[in-house]
Amino acid sequence: MRIWIQKKLRTCLLLSLVTLLPGCWGGENADENILVYRVQHVVVDPDTAGTVFVATDGGGIFKSTDGGTTWRAVNAGLIDFHVNWLEYDRIQGSRLGGASRWIYVGTENNGVYLSTDGGESWFSINDGLTSSPTINSIVVDPNTCLLAPACTDVYAGTVGGGVFISRERGFGTWTSLNTNLVSTDIRTLAMFGGPDVLIPSLLLAGTENGEMYRIRPTNQTETTWTALTKPVSTSEEDVYTIAIIFPNIFYAGVTRNGLWQSTNAGLSWSDITDLLPASASDVNVGRVIAANPADPAILYANALGVSKNIDGGTVWTVVVDDDTGDGPSSLDIIRIAVDTHVVDPNDSTKKVLYASTYSGKLFKYSDDGNGIWKWRELSLTP
Repeated sequence: MRIWIQKKLRTCLLLSLVTLLPGCWGGENADENILVYRVQHVVVDPDTAGTVFVATDGGGIFKSTDGGTTWRAVNAGLIDFHVNWLEYDRIQGSRLGGASRWIYVGTENNGVYLSTDGGESWFSINDGLTSSPTINSIVVDPNTCLLAPACTDVYAGTVGGGVFISRERGFGTWTSLNTNLVSTDIRTLAMFGGPDVLIPSLLLAGTENGEMYRIRPTNQTETTWTALTKPVSTSEEDVYTIAIIFPNIFYAGVTRNGLWQSTNAGLSWSDITDLLPASASDVNVGRVIAANPADPAILYANALGVSKNIDGGTVWTVVVDDDTGDGPSSLDIIRIAVDTHVVDPNDSTKKVLYASTYSGKLFKYSDDGNGIWKWRELSLTP
C-alpha cells in the first residue's frame, strides 16, 4: 500500500503542474463521490433496461439500476480500483434463457476479474496472466461452443503481453495468442461475429503504436495474426477504438490523427476526419468510435461532443439537445455507450447515449419523458 500511495502521489503532483485532472485525490474508499475519478468505460446491460456500469480510474466500479439517476459502488472482491474495461458476456444470457449476469473487468494493475451475479461481487481469474497484469480491453467471442456455454472464448488485450485467450470463459489457464504480433502493447480489441457456428468470428487488435492486426480465432480456426496496413503510416499514436461494421468494413479512431475507414478489410484506409463536425481546439476529434449494438451501421464519434452517422460514414450530424440545440458541454469525450432499450417512436435511429469525458464527467442523452431529447450531466454519487 505504501508503494501504491507513493506512486500515486508522484503521479498526481506531476499532473498538477500541467493541469487539474480527476482521479488524483480520491482515495480507495468505495463510498466516495466518484466525480473525483475519471470514468474509463461505460457499459449498458444488454438485457435489463436502466442498468448501467461505469469503470473508474481509482474508484472501482459503480452501478446504476435507474438509468444513471442514482449510483452505488459494487467493488466486493475487487482489489484493484483502477479499472480500464468492462465487458458483458452477452451470449450467456441468451443461451440460458435469462439476463446476462456475467461481466468481465480489466484492471490497470491486477489483471482480469469476473462477476457471475450482475456485478454484486468479483473474483480474479488470472491464471496465466501474472506477467501481464494491465488489461486495456476484453472481448467475448459470440460464436464459440454455441451449445456448451462453459467453453466460450474470452480474449484480453494487455500492455506488454499482447493478447491472451481463455477457452473456458476465464476459468481455465490464459494462454498467449501472439504469433506474428510485432507490438504487444494492445490498446483495444474488437470482435465481429454472429450465431452461425460455421463462420468464425473476426477479431481485430489495435496497438499503442498505431498497428492493427486481424485473426479468426474461433475454435482455433486461425492461430496466427495477419498484419493490416496501418491507418496512419507515419504515426506512432495508439489505435484507441475500433468498430467493425461488416467483415470488410472497419473504422479506427487514432489518437491525434482522427477517424479512418477501410472498405477492403484493412488493406487500405481513408481519412474521413474532415467529414466530422469539428472544433479547431479538439485535437482528438474522431478518436472515439462506437457502433449501435443492435444496428452496427449506426455509428457515433466524438465530434463537437457526440455525432451520429447512418449512411456508411459520409454525413455526420451532431447529437443535440432538443431544447438548446447543443451537444454535451464537454468536447473531451473518451467513451460512448449506446442503450438500445429505448427508441424514439418518431426516429428509430435515436437512442439513449452515455458519454464520459477525460475531465471526469458523464453525460446522458435521453427522452425527458415528454418527447424532448436532452443531454444532461449525471451526478455520479453513491
